Amino acid sequence: MQNKKDIFNNAKTVGIYGTEPYVENIYNFLKDINKDILYFIDKGSSGKFKDIDIVSIDAIKQHRQPDIFMIGNGKSNLVVKENIRKDLIQKGIDEQKIFISYNMWKYGMNEQYDSLNADFIFKNVIFEISGTCNAKCPYCAVNSSPYAKVSNKRFIKPDIFKEALDILLDKKLIDKTSIVHLFNWGEPFMHPNINEILNILCEKGISYGLSTNASIAPNIKKEYIYNLDKIKISMPGFSQQSYDKIHGFKFEKILGNINKLINIINDKNKIEVFFYVYQFNLKEMDSAKEYFGNKGIQITHRIAFFNDYNKFISYASRSMDISELTKVSKELLLYYVDGFIDMNKNYKCFYMNNTIVIDENLDYATCCILPQNHPNYKIGNVKSLSKKEVIKRKKSQPICEECFKAGITYWMNNVLEYNDFVINGIFLR
Repeated sequence: MQNKKDIFNNAKTVGIYGTEPYVENIYNFLKDINKDILYFIDKGSSGKFKDIDIVSIDAIKQHRQPDIFMIGNGKSNLVVKENIRKDLIQKGIDEQKIFISYNMWKYGMNEQYDSLNADFIFKNVIFEISGTCNAKCPYCAVNSSPYAKVSNKRFIKPDIFKEALDILLDKKLIDKTSIVHLFNWGEPFMHPNINEILNILCEKGISYGLSTNASIAPNIKKEYIYNLDKIKISMPGFSQQSYDKIHGFKFEKILGNINKLINIINDKNKIEVFFYVYQFNLKEMDSAKEYFGNKGIQITHRIAFFNDYNKFISYASRSMDISELTKVSKELLLYYVDGFIDMNKNYKCFYMNNTIVIDENLDYATCCILPQNHPNYKIGNVKSLSKKEVIKRKKSQPICEECFKAGITYWMNNVLEYNDFVINGIFLR
């Protein structure tokens, strides 16, 4: 029997399960290594995605059989992906030919990426334009670690931002198919020149993403909306009591600012609300879903988590201070974590190969969740590193090995992937 790595490497044709935006990363990678995508697969779907036919899972046996099948759903957790795998097997697909996106690296993808360094383009850039945030989230490194003391809380100047983009384009680290996400730790709407930043991106024909806590009335000019890929609105609940516990804002003001944002963007497909689920706001989920559903806005319920590597590692290694552990055990949903880690210890970080993170000082950050005070925080500066050095250093940081050995890599990368089905259908039933 062939091993899985050989099957993957020898495959020439692929069928990809899933048609959501996340799958585009899988599609681009497979195309880069000269795999032929025969079709996309979805439940009861038809039409096209990336100009390729979409085939219903119930009809795949009626179509040409690819060498391998790739399950690429980004918003499904491990349980859902495993159910898709079982469904494919029930349709008569050989189990050896089925691959799940989170464990592709076990089958030679790192080696394949290394061979593509010269031509590889990062499809996602996390670019911090605002070195500060006005929210008071206790589980974010901005407020819960020395990060707040070492950050200079500066806003990147538009001319410096433009210079950095030019460097990234000239070095072929990104191209016009890349998406620049204008946030990491900071709140982008705090930037006094945000429209100048957006104008630069629009002039270069590059799409951008935004994430906001909606505490500041949006002031985006409508002419810049066409290049917006997606704006994510982060909410810690749907009541003043929940906001008092996490963000510290006035709830009614938040709703008012969100309505202003909806009117400016005027494209509901570009807006998504992320409702972060804590133990104390479980009863608010339905109210939020109904409120935004009536406005035609997508809402995703996601389990709240540690937005701080130091807290991830202290919890996973059982070294967290007892007083802090007592607090988090009363607020966060953590009872799934031990099993979640055990199930995914072979996972290698998707963002290591897919995403570059740049802070407001034009330093490349090793990881989007690593605080600035950490000794492995940065790998170098945009102005000084070559493309080859960026890719090499991203894969050679000691902190990454620590993360892998602790078994928390999949947890950190995918804790955000728990959708409403998982929360209501699996964990809370």
